[in-house]
Amino acid sequence: MIPINPLAMMLGSLFLLVSVICAAALAGLIVALLNQRARRFIFARGWWFGLLGVFLAAGSLPTLEFVRWQFNHWLDQRALNPRLDSEQVLGDLVLPAGTQVHIERL
Repeated sequence: MIPINPLAMMLGSLFLLVSVICAAALAGLIVALLNQRARRFIFARGWWFGLLGVFLAAGSLPTLEFVRWQFNHWLDQRALNPRLDSEQVLGDLVLPAGTQVHIERL
């Protein structure tokens, strides 16, 4: 059995949670730039909001990496479970078009 450190698991999940919050706050800041009144407020305090934007962008990088990792995993799973475009015959077995097959490994 693989030893699991509960403290490391809790700190890792907390780190990812903070990263998700940073990504949401960065999205909120970008949406706020679309509002004319909020844009004037942000540009009046440009240095502070610029620094905030840099910290939020850096804080959201682990979330973006996690999403990229999940997307690559999903693509790998799709490659291992393709749908047949045409009918395939394997000995006595006839697989019609549209059949989803499972491949152990590429």
